[in-house]
Amino acid sequence: MMPKLFIAASAFVLLACTSPELDKDPGPGTSSDSQTHWLKSCDSNADCGSLVCTCERCQKECASDLSCGEVSPYARCAEATSEAILSMCGEAPPTSLCVPGERTTAGPDAEPLDSGSGGAGSTGATGAGASTGGGGTTDAAMTTDGATTAGGSEAGASSNTGNDGPTSSSSGGASSTTGAGGASGTCDGDLRVVEGSVTAVTEAELEALRDVREITGSLTIGSLTHDDGWIPVPVASLAALSCLSRVNALTISNAVGLKNLADLDSLELLDGLSLNDNPDLESLEGLEALTSLGSLLVARNQALTSLEGLHFVSEAQSIAVQHNPLQNLDGLRSLTSVAGRFQIYSNRIEHLDGLSSLTFVGGEFVISYNQDLQDLDGLAALTRVDGDLSIGANDEIETVDGLAALTRVGGRLLISDNPVLRDLGGLHDLESVGNGFTVVLNEALPMCEAEMLRDAIGVENIVGEISIADNDGGEACAP
Repeated sequence: MMPKLFIAASAFVLLACTSPELDKDPGPGTSSDSQTHWLKSCDSNADCGSLVCTCERCQKECASDLSCGEVSPYARCAEATSEAILSMCGEAPPTSLCVPGERTTAGPDAEPLDSGSGGAGSTGATGAGASTGGGGTTDAAMTTDGATTAGGSEAGASSNTGNDGPTSSSSGGASSTTGAGGASGTCDGDLRVVEGSVTAVTEAELEALRDVREITGSLTIGSLTHDDGWIPVPVASLAALSCLSRVNALTISNAVGLKNLADLDSLELLDGLSLNDNPDLESLEGLEALTSLGSLLVARNQALTSLEGLHFVSEAQSIAVQHNPLQNLDGLRSLTSVAGRFQIYSNRIEHLDGLSSLTFVGGEFVISYNQDLQDLDGLAALTRVDGDLSIGANDEIETVDGLAALTRVGGRLLISDNPVLRDLGGLHDLESVGNGFTVVLNEALPMCEAEMLRDAIGVENIVGEISIADNDGGEACAP
């Protein structure tokens, strides 16, 4: 059947309503200066840009939730005497302050953070970011929302006797008195396997994991919740996890003071990894033993400029990289395939050269709201996207030449709101589109460029509606 052709602005209105990736601005009214400094360590106001230095952190004073939009669309205003502020400051500051807002790890707006239990390729894990801590108690071995806090009377205990806690077993004979965290600082002693999921929100709870080599469920660090919202949790280091080699899913969220993952260098098997809202995290170095991942979520880490540490990962089930000041994706240079969704959303990357080995994306591939991205040349090896391909609201992209090897889009092809995009010739070898063709609202793109792309693919090879509208570039296309 011949697909319908719509050359009208109204067609995009209907399509945009079904595309949360493009109708979601990274945060109206937010300030990049404030976002960069919020919750970072400080000695004086001079370290905080437009914010103030309170409780040795760059803070945003507030009168309501609305005033917190400057630092993050995920922040809320908490009273000075609230538990959220007292936990962070130790005493009440002079005024109310913005804190990370109450939400699930997947975000409040159905933004593309789909790393939960329904994620592609899940192997029984909850997925990165699915374990949120749920207001975990600090009592030893107490169950909280299906997970348990790390506990026991002393670090290195060979078993946990709480009826509701996770079961644990030693990997060898009698438990060593020093274990993994003893004076030797090595992993030579008897190590435990913990059955179930664990939440650690205090240093003591982390210490209780010092002799653990495997957690069969998920491990959540940080993300303490109260009625006031998500409370940043001080985490100086992950040294207590230096012997951990296997965990189903790892979530580190709102961990203040954590700068790197160097102590996780024994970690070899991990189905899901979620790193979000960690204001001091600068590096992922320490994850070099990983060669494959289930789901990966890296979101709103305000000091993170590189993904180095993931450079041996060649395959992943799903990846979402969002709202970080990342300058490049070079840490993903060994990545060849993503079985499910891959989202690169609202980062400061200038190029995609780190994806030069990527050949296949099995789900949706989103490249949107990356205001400094210059081109798509790093995708020269990509031949197939089985889901939607969405390229939207990237301020500096002029061509799609980097996609010259792409021959198939199994879902919808959506190219929208790229203000300086002027040429679509790089997609002329595309052989089929499986669920709609939409090229709209690219103000520098001549209409004939979109029409030439449609014709190069062939309308008979496009399943679904074709929408070409409001591409306002006036120059004629080359013959």
